[in-house]
Parts: sequence; C-alpha cells; structure tokens
Amino acid sequence: MRSALEDSIKPLHEYVKTFAQFEHENQLNPDKYVKGLDEGDDPVDAEALRTDILKHRKLEAQIKDRIPESVTVSIFTVNIKDIRNFYSGKY
Repeated sequence: MRSALEDSIKPLHEYVKTFAQFEHENQLNPDKYVKGLDEGDDPVDAEALRTDILKHRKLEAQIKDRIPESVTVSIFTVNIKDIRNFYSGKY
C-alpha cells in the first residue's frame, strides 16, 4: 500500500516543474515596472500608456487561458486557482 501511495505522488513532483515556464512572471514586479514608467527624462505619454495597458491585459488573459483553475494529477485534483490569480494579477 505504501509503495502504491508513493508511486501516486510522483506525478505531483513532475507537475510542479511545469510552473518553471512562468519564470518571467516570477521575476515581474508590478510596482517597480510602474515606477520605471515615471522615471527618466522622457515620461510616458497617454497613448503609450494606453498601449502598454492593453498589452498587459492581453498577457493577463493569456495566462488565464494557459492555467486552469484545477488539474487532475494521478489520483489528486489540484486546485491551482490561487497560482493562476497570482500570475495573472502581476499584469
């Protein structure tokens, strides 16, 4: 029985590795990004800001499409809604 349970957990360890593809989102700091828009000699104009906002809304939607709210791994149903919201919230 113990061996069967250990075998059923192995896919969970592999599944965690799938989040390595979100390294960019892990490094993204929204506060620092916005602060960077205000810094410098050339401030961002309204149209450039609008374009940037639309780009980030699109990226947010893509993240929500790529990450489901839950996934079945082996015999487990894993709720990843919080992870999904965390990554999409960075945009």
